[in-house]
Amino acid sequence: MYYFSLDDVKCTEKKFKVAKRPNFPTPQKNYEEYDLKGKNGKYYVDLGTYEDIVFEVECNYIELNINEWAKKWRSIKKWIFKEHDYLSFSDDGEYVYKIKKIEISENERRIKQSGEFTITFTCEAYSYLKEGIKEKNINDVLQNDYEISCPIYKVKGNGTCVLNVNGHQVSVIVDKSFNIDTQRQIAYNDQLNSLNDKILVDYEDLYLIEGLNAISISNGFELKIIPNWREL
Repeated sequence: MYYFSLDDVKCTEKKFKVAKRPNFPTPQKNYEEYDLKGKNGKYYVDLGTYEDIVFEVECNYIELNINEWAKKWRSIKKWIFKEHDYLSFSDDGEYVYKIKKIEISENERRIKQSGEFTITFTCEAYSYLKEGIKEKNINDVLQNDYEISCPIYKVKGNGTCVLNVNGHQVSVIVDKSFNIDTQRQIAYNDQLNSLNDKILVDYEDLYLIEGLNAISISNGFELKIIPNWREL
């Protein structure tokens, strides 16, 4: 049976189904465009970023007990509108999409026992490998077979630590923990206290490039990396 999942919870566990397999959108590049005097057409500059993608998933359910029909609908809405990080589909189970927004259409009632509605998921352009959103050791992330990725570096120890990524160095003072999220461009400790004022770095310098990467850390410190491997 075909289904979608939100953070590994299947829609079928919530007692409704996908009516038909959704189309998969193609990410569109962002460009700046200019009109140049004396030149035919426009001049485009590739910004290196992509528009969000949108999945429209048609769903339905049957509730034979008419007095429970609205109750089931409220339960479905409650689950969908909870804060979720990842969307995945049963026929592409190794990848997830990072959710940015969720919308639900009206619930159409063709017969009194049925409910039909569409969920609209707005997601980042990239699909993320499930295996790549887990903590890994340095040697496990040196080879990046995917697109340029935005990892999270998780440092543990005490004292001044130097992290080196592909020739770019960042020095931080670690008090038990220091986490660097290159996608959100923030730093924090394990208690989620901000450490943004404790780091001076161009976060893009710490991205994982395609192919072979070079990563090292000062002796006496432990480093785990969530590589966030991704593809379009």
